[in-house]
Amino acid sequence: MEKQNGGIMLRGKNYSEEYKAKLVETYNYFKENGYNFTEHALNRILGRMGQGKIFSIEDVLDTLTNGKNIKNLMARLLDLRIIYQCI
Repeated sequence: MEKQNGGIMLRGKNYSEEYKAKLVETYNYFKENGYNFTEHALNRILGRMGQGKIFSIEDVLDTLTNGKNIKNLMARLLDLRIIYQCI
């Protein structure tokens, strides 16, 4: 295991260099905005973005910071466990 730029420890062994960079970039984005996501939470967010269930990381941040109606937005976009993993 090695620390990537930004301080996150990535434990996954089968990540491409491109995906590692995306994880670090996403981690740094949330870190800069006051949220400390786990590797698992980042994988879940990026996976759901790939499925089209989450449209952008900005949507996740907006929901976290502005408290949009979680039942309407988050129930469709992502599992609530992701939010609790970042707290």
